Amino acid sequence: MEGKKGIISNQLISYSPMPKLEQIIMKSIILSGFSILLSCFLLSCMDKQKKDDLIKQKLEIIFHSSINKNTQLIFKLDTITDFKWDNFIVLPPYTNLNKLSNKINIDLGELKGTSIEYADNKTILLFVKSNNVFKYVEFPRFPIDFAGINDFNLYTPENSTFKLSMSTQMGYYIIEEAK
Repeated sequence: MEGKKGIISNQLISYSPMPKLEQIIMKSIILSGFSILLSCFLLSCMDKQKKDDLIKQKLEIIFHSSINKNTQLIFKLDTITDFKWDNFIVLPPYTNLNKLSNKINIDLGELKGTSIEYADNKTILLFVKSNNVFKYVEFPRFPIDFAGINDFNLYTPENSTFKLSMSTQMGYYIIEEAK
């Protein structure tokens, strides 16, 4: 293919299309740059994720140390978390998120992907700050179950003292309010 010709300042200049190899290299550079930007964006979003497995790990360590000693454990939830929260709510299996959202006036839409509405093998520990979902933990119900905590009760950091003990009837550990 022959290049186009033009005249600028009474000189003949030849314009030839970019060779295919240069086009491929340029597209690769643009796509690589876009991929890097997209990766950076996704990584920054991950830091803002509300699901918090670190809390789950801390709770499991504390609970398993108690289980190994076969003792009762009283703990204050706000001393375990490394962030400030206004309220704590336990969502048991089969929680209707729409009804709960209307009852407590907090948008729980982001919990739809947790399957809590139809799963019976987990509980969600929900931390609320400024009337918004701040963080949540999906916690399996075995060997430790939060069944002894009042469902949908709004606990504050001041009244977040709970007790872990063995349920002889059920054969696993249960968490309940410490009186």
